[in-house]
Amino acid sequence: MKNIESKPYVVSADTRGLLNNWAREKNLTLPSDDYFQGMLKDLEITLGEYFDEVNIVPEDFLRKRINSLIANSPLPVVSLDRAYVDPNQNNLVGFLDATRTVDQNLANTGLGSRALQLSLNRQMDMLVNKLPSRVITLVDDVIFEGKTILQLANDFRKKGVIVDTILSGITIKEGQDLLESNKLQVKSVLLYDQVVDEICERDFIVGAPYSGRSVINGNEVIEGAPYLYPFGKPVEWASIPADQAKDFSFFCLYQALQFWTKTEQLNGRSIATQELAKPVFNLPESSSLKVALSEAVKGIK
Repeated sequence: MKNIESKPYVVSADTRGLLNNWAREKNLTLPSDDYFQGMLKDLEITLGEYFDEVNIVPEDFLRKRINSLIANSPLPVVSLDRAYVDPNQNNLVGFLDATRTVDQNLANTGLGSRALQLSLNRQMDMLVNKLPSRVITLVDDVIFEGKTILQLANDFRKKGVIVDTILSGITIKEGQDLLESNKLQVKSVLLYDQVVDEICERDFIVGAPYSGRSVINGNEVIEGAPYLYPFGKPVEWASIPADQAKDFSFFCLYQALQFWTKTEQLNGRSIATQELAKPVFNLPESSSLKVALSEAVKGIK
């Protein structure tokens, strides 16, 4: 575990793997790995205009180290993360698809299930029935305040299952302190004393799987609100300076527009918004993501 004592703005890279998994299911071709690296570099440069230190944590690094922690766990493992965790790990019981939810006004509504998943309670019941023991390890990619993990650990306890250890890719010390004060062991790949913020790359990429907070609408459809205008709240959710939030949103929108335009060109066809792994809140429905994103750009000009 590497202890990092400065106060950077941290982004955990995860979009390449998530989009490649989605593309394989759809039989689509995506831009090269170099293209994704270029997107990350541009994001780093843009964020560097707002923050003194920007730390991009590489995707392959996190994937390798998180899976190593899981492989060495003596307890059965339940994962909250799908970006890095190998689903074929021998001691992995399954995934718990939990996420922070908001209403259509983007007000927080607590924990809920991800798009197209069963309720959290039902997911937990199914996992409990599969467990080989009553003591488990939980895995997540990032622990910030620690409140989400603590809530889930308490929910498991009510079902007769003790969460003994937490494995994390990136942990902020205040989150670790909260969990350890509640008798939960924490093992991390990276531990930061303090950060300006820690954001998953996917939350800035319109159309990426699991991107953004989950919006629960009146039709019981779960949509994703990326951390930029006109979908989400870049200031409150990603600590982007208020006077830069609009420009940053334009950057993210144009980056997504270029990516999906390139992807449509590579595949020789349009890609409809309905083909995305998670519908995007406030993104106009269209038979072409290029067209939909172009409309979104016009909406905030």
